[in-house]
Amino acid sequence: MALPAEVLDPAISLVATYCATKVPAEHDDKLKTEYTVRGNTITIYECRPPWREEVGPRLDQEADLHFRVGPEDQPLDALCA
Repeated sequence: MALPAEVLDPAISLVATYCATKVPAEHDDKLKTEYTVRGNTITIYECRPPWREEVGPRLDQEADLHFRVGPEDQPLDALCA
């Protein structure tokens, strides 16, 4: 069941702020923290440049944490990846 915007939007806003402030700007070329939203699940990724040039310029993405946002009367589930 999809959550109403008044529940999901604040959670997304908190995660977006966290991702934007986690890594200092001078390290943006070495490490980024990003997130995706799929349904009621927010996934936080740590992104790093490839360790070998042959891999290409695409950043490696590793899921760090999955949040399942529930209604206000249910706790937030956090699943470590």
